[in-house]
Amino acid sequence: MKLSRAECKKMFWDYACSHFLLDRDGVRERHPKYQATPEEEVAWKQEYVQHWTDRLSIDDLEPLRKLENAGATESLPRILALAAKGDNFSKLQYANVVWEFSRELQSWDPLYGDAEATACRLWKQLTSGCGEISAEHEAEITADMKIALSATSPAEYVRNYARRQLDKYYT
Repeated sequence: MKLSRAECKKMFWDYACSHFLLDRDGVRERHPKYQATPEEEVAWKQEYVQHWTDRLSIDDLEPLRKLENAGATESLPRILALAAKGDNFSKLQYANVVWEFSRELQSWDPLYGDAEATACRLWKQLTSGCGEISAEHEAEITADMKIALSATSPAEYVRNYARRQLDKYYT
């Protein structure tokens, strides 16, 4: 017996509409009952992207992560509109996703230059250390994360991470 359309859609959404993630975890191999047509998956992904794009926020970063996992470059205009808002941790997360999405665009795409410039501009701002980090976002920065970037505080973590991104991609 095949899975219902609703069950297939839920499974597809649970894996951020990503064939890579589905295959990485062996979902389609382990679940032969998962049978969705390519047309259904396209429609489900469009719905998924719209769902999470509508929920983008500078406070709750989960929608941004969902869109990143889905490779939803079509959400880039809305992401760019929010990228410079929020606290420093939010700006760092947005800058990283904007940069990753810029790598998926063609150089002739009008958003390519905007995305690349926005990410670099935010990283440069963040290296100055000016700005706050909300208590909720501070809680997301674990001790291991700070150790990995030789940081003693959440602010130093953001600063060091931004500096590392600039060194890696912009020098």
